Amino acid sequence: MGNDFLFTRIKQGDEKALEKFTKENYLFFCALANRYVNDVQEAEDIVQEVLIRLWENRRHYQDITCLRSFVYTMIRNQSLNLIRNRKRSSQHFALPILPEEEENNFFNILVEEESNRLLFNAINTLAPQSAAIIQLSLQGLKNEEIARELSISENTVKVLKYRSLKKLRQLLHHRIFNILAFYI
Repeated sequence: MGNDFLFTRIKQGDEKALEKFTKENYLFFCALANRYVNDVQEAEDIVQEVLIRLWENRRHYQDITCLRSFVYTMIRNQSLNLIRNRKRSSQHFALPILPEEEENNFFNILVEEESNRLLFNAINTLAPQSAAIIQLSLQGLKNEEIARELSISENTVKVLKYRSLKKLRQLLHHRIFNILAFYI
């Protein structure tokens, strides 16, 4: 179910559509907010506040064309408001972020989060053992360590990792695969 269809249902008051959108994007939204505020609990609070505001004002958002981008923008703004309020309350004034730097930073975060979402969705289509191997590789474990962790041979890890990377390459159409190759 696409985000446009979900948003149409959300605007009509369908709580299940909001729940589905939240489940699909919550972790990525929290990671985005955490990039700004550098506090997991505050990031979760920001995302919850944004989703509540989205629900409460859903009828006012008739001109929104891309729900995910709209929520990203809401999270960014809420995060920046929190940072600004922190600075005011602590009387600590740092060098201001220039609007152009802020835009570039937000765009980079947006691209990274979307890439991560695509990658983890693709990993979840793999067989469970193959997905576990790729996830452990992303955490920085070597083939030998993965073999010990999963109680399989190192050769099995190599074979399944190779096949999984090949499948991910096909799923992600080479562009996102380059990101994966950089991390593994």
